[in-house]
Amino acid sequence: MYLERKEPRVDVIYENINLTEEEVINTLKKKIDECTNMTNTIVNADFDKLSNEEFYSLISSLYFVNVWQDDYLDVLSKLYGNKYEGFITVPTNIFHKVWKKEGYGRNTDIYEQVVFDEYTAAVPYNHELCEKDYVTREELEKYTKDNSIVLIDRKEIESYDEGIEVDKDYVEFSTLEKEYKHLDEATDFFKKNLPLFVDLFRKDYNKERVLEDLKDYLYEFSSDLNDSIEALGEIDYEMASKANKCRIWYNNSSDGLEFQKMLKSMNV
Repeated sequence: MYLERKEPRVDVIYENINLTEEEVINTLKKKIDECTNMTNTIVNADFDKLSNEEFYSLISSLYFVNVWQDDYLDVLSKLYGNKYEGFITVPTNIFHKVWKKEGYGRNTDIYEQVVFDEYTAAVPYNHELCEKDYVTREELEKYTKDNSIVLIDRKEIESYDEGIEVDKDYVEFSTLEKEYKHLDEATDFFKKNLPLFVDLFRKDYNKERVLEDLKDYLYEFSSDLNDSIEALGEIDYEMASKANKCRIWYNNSSDGLEFQKMLKSMNV
């Protein structure tokens, strides 16, 4: 797992020059409120008592959580009780016919096409499947039944060999792609197995480490806030007036002063 700390986005206060003074200040206030809420949540959290779901929610407010191939292999290994080392492409000799369509409107051509199945599978190191040019249905049934491999997705590859015997009673094998749509961090597979994914990085992100990264985020936020107000004031006279109102609000309003007080308490 690779966690990448997020960057503050305070520049939104001058991205839309058509905002009124009130709208600019409200946008600034919203960004400060979001930052304050995130900070308070992290500072007040008891990391040891958080469930994996709660921990992930907290972490993902400050970091982008990137899931790599090895992470999926680790989770699949825990789910299926085997040690999977990589993903490979598995051609089969399972031929069947599908309907194809080409063209549009009156020029549409519908025809039958012979295809064979090609799977992506998670496999253990040096699995015998790695040495095969293709596998039969019987072999695939054997490998999947004992979970020695896990089928991830399936593709249909067109075949133009004449005289190929097709499977008239064709039934495709179940795959994770079919069950979860796509095997990546945004899917049901990730959500359903979130505790297993969180276990992969949780011990490396204790509260001390997260607070250090939070301080860096707050320092950047504060610097970007001042830079954004300066940039707003340099656009034209009208924008300079809006920038001045932002400075007054930030240095005199209860929300602005509370935010600055929080920054000092975090030694930012």
